[in-house]
Amino acid sequence: MSDSATLDLLNRRLEYLERRIHALEIGQQPQPVEPTLPDNPAPLLPALSQAQESGIFPVLGRALLGIAGAYLLRAVAESHWLPGVLLAPLAILYALAWLAWSARVALATARAVYAITSILILAPMLWELSTTFHTLPGWAGALALAAMVVLAFLMASAPDRVIVLRIANLSAAALALALALATHDNLPFLAVLLFQVAFAEFATNSVQAPGARWPLAFAADLGVWLFIYLYRGPQADHADYPQLSATALILPAVVLFALTAVSVLWASCRRRIRISMLEMLQTVVAFLLAAGALLYFGPASRALVLGIACLVLAVLLYAILLTVLRSAEDNRNSAVFAVWSAALFLAGSFLAIPASARAEWLALAALAAALIGVRAKLLALAVQADLYLLVAAAVSGLALYSGQVYFSDAPTAPSAAVIFAAVCALAGYAVARSSSAARHVFAAVSALALLGFLAQLSIVLAQLAFHAQAHHLALIRSFALCAAVLVLVWIGARTERPELAHLSYAIVAIEALKLLAQDLRHGQLAWMAASVCLFAFTLLALPRVRKAGTR
Repeated sequence: MSDSATLDLLNRRLEYLERRIHALEIGQQPQPVEPTLPDNPAPLLPALSQAQESGIFPVLGRALLGIAGAYLLRAVAESHWLPGVLLAPLAILYALAWLAWSARVALATARAVYAITSILILAPMLWELSTTFHTLPGWAGALALAAMVVLAFLMASAPDRVIVLRIANLSAAALALALALATHDNLPFLAVLLFQVAFAEFATNSVQAPGARWPLAFAADLGVWLFIYLYRGPQADHADYPQLSATALILPAVVLFALTAVSVLWASCRRRIRISMLEMLQTVVAFLLAAGALLYFGPASRALVLGIACLVLAVLLYAILLTVLRSAEDNRNSAVFAVWSAALFLAGSFLAIPASARAEWLALAALAAALIGVRAKLLALAVQADLYLLVAAAVSGLALYSGQVYFSDAPTAPSAAVIFAAVCALAGYAVARSSSAARHVFAAVSALALLGFLAQLSIVLAQLAFHAQAHHLALIRSFALCAAVLVLVWIGARTERPELAHLSYAIVAIEALKLLAQDLRHGQLAWMAASVCLFAFTLLALPRVRKAGTR
């Protein structure tokens, strides 16, 4: 019965019920008139034969017949009726035929059952042919898995057939990992995993996208990590594995990172899609695997090669950050690229730049980031400038030099790296005056260096004038610190730079620590009293100096 006939029948029955109710309400006996039925009436529910045809039992029956066919092929293999060269392709084609049929049936349950049947036929067959009978080489098993993946991608072109793609992808990935470990022939099955990742990243449309993308990425990460782990030791530890060249050992990890990086760049820069947390994690894991493979199996200069690669990637990310992502409405991608570029730049600086020039390199990088950040009005570059300057100060020994000047009885002269870092800090502070993000760090490093230079100069002049002892030097340092506090407070109030006032408070705390750690240790009460009086005078004069600067 068609839908229109069914609705017509329901309307007639409703009219008949309304007439009977109306007759009962007015006290008349309703006439027993039945609505006329259409010719050739059909039931409202589907026919029993159709229900039986689309039920689960026939589907399971066909699946069991398919598995019985696999057992028949297994019996033929044991009886040696057919040579293994012919039987292996026949068995693989039989399993792939079930996968192709699973994508063509109409019932969703049948599609899943037939796809699982195809896997149940193919997996034991590949396992026995590869590990028991040894009639199937590793590259042939890998080709069979790749054919299954391609067939699943080609057949799953509609949303209701994605379940076939998921089952095929997950099963192929798990089987590739298992066969790689069982056969000790890792490279072909790693190629299958990378092939799956490439298909999931680039060869899918919006319908096929849910085809187990992230489980495939995890499987590829695990496969590459196992590959590196198995080959990283001496040759005696993996004597039963094939001997591979350094290029073959490094290539899988590099290809995995390249696939992930290109996918993220394409999605974020071309399609303007926000980078997800899983994409961030996968990119970092893939980079670490590639770096580990290069460090384990690379040439003698592998650290230098990795450092240069990190610097090149950092420059690429900076170019994207300043061009493509500069006008993006969503700042998340810009923040992610900024973090990655800073991490890659620091890693490349420590791996590729010699230690003798590393402090100057980082100080120049801090100055360049401050300049570009001011011109491009990018907060991320200002933060990176602060980071690079702090690392340059640590590498150059600037903080150690200043602490030695104020707390050591025999301070040494500053090195060239300390002076260069101080000059870059002063230049960066002058450049970043319109950027509040970079003011405090540049001002702090500049003040730290200048305080050290001032105390060093005062000590040198005092030693030229008379034979200065430790308690004399303590008073000279207190004078330098207190004078710096007052000068910074006055300049900060005069130029409306609150970071200088904040630095003066930090210097006051340093002076109090110096009084406890150095002046009390010498035991010269008169000189100790002079230092304390100088400190007290500075505290009393601070509000007046601030008010004078404001005026």
